[in-house]
Amino acid sequence: ASDHRLAQFARAAICRVGGDPLDAPRSDPRITSALDWMCQHLAAPLRLQDVAAAVHLSPGRFRHLFVAQTGTSFRSWLLWARAERAIAGANNGMSWTDAALHAGFADAAHFTRTCRRVFGIAPSMLVFEAAVAQV
Repeated sequence: ASDHRLAQFARAAICRVGGDPLDAPRSDPRITSALDWMCQHLAAPLRLQDVAAAVHLSPGRFRHLFVAQTGTSFRSWLLWARAERAIAGANNGMSWTDAALHAGFADAAHFTRTCRRVFGIAPSMLVFEAAVAQV
C-alpha cells in the first residue's frame, strides 16, 4: 500500500483503540492542506509563520489547530517528517548525505543528531533488510 494509505490505516487503528471513531476529532481542512503543503516543501526551510500564511491562518491560530489536529508541535512534526523522508531516501538507494539534504537537513551530521534524538539510534540502523540486500 502507499504511504498515504498506510497512514490512513494507522490513524483509523489509533482511533479504534483509543475510543469510538465517531468521537475522534474531524480533520480540519486547513491543517490537512498545511500538512500536504509541508510535505511538498520539506527540503526548503519551513517556518510556522510561512505555513500559516499558506493556509490563511494567523501563526497563533495555526499553532493551536496544528497541535489539536496532530497531537504534536510544528517543530516536532517537521523533524519527524524530515527524518522519515531521509530514511525512505536511504532505503531507496540514496546515500545518507543525499537523503539528508533531500529531506531538508543542513547536512548528514544534522540528520544523524536528529535521528539519535528522535529515535534513539543511528540512521544506519534504520535501513531495512530489503534495501541492504540491494547494495
